[in-house]
Amino acid sequence: MAGRMRHPPSTAEPTIAMSAPLNRLHLLQRIDDAYRHYRGQSLAEGLYQGPEAQRLRWIDEQAPFALLAHDASADPRFIYVNAAARGAFGYSEEAFIGLPSRLSAGPDAQEDRDAILAAVKQHGYASGYGGIRLTRDGQAFRIVNGELWQLQDAQGQALGQAALVWRAE
Repeated sequence: MAGRMRHPPSTAEPTIAMSAPLNRLHLLQRIDDAYRHYRGQSLAEGLYQGPEAQRLRWIDEQAPFALLAHDASADPRFIYVNAAARGAFGYSEEAFIGLPSRLSAGPDAQEDRDAILAAVKQHGYASGYGGIRLTRDGQAFRIVNGELWQLQDAQGQALGQAALVWRAE
């Protein structure tokens, strides 16, 4: 696997699904906090030029990169997707949230997808990921420069994983 990896803060790796629905921007804040933990910087640092108070809303609605997160269940389901992810994959938010994340990749990409998710679960963070993904209509497209990281709650329990990817044009 190409890219850098950083270890998670705890060696315990519980797998729990999110037990309560979180407010969209509250969940995005958790995603951003986890990214900052592994990267030492906020999401969109260097890309967003507006007031800091509006940065999360910009990531959610206008960021040029796709940001997705799935829960920690045995068959992970999407719990967050930004507007760029919805556009890239061709799903409405209602159709995307709750969708098994394995459906974002075709059969030929499942082995690579499973390997990167396992590596992130073990190490906490990975970068340099790319591959082929499928739109809702089955059209293939390439993602590049992917970063994936673990999400935890305030007690360090696993909530799932997040991914920031760019769609290759």
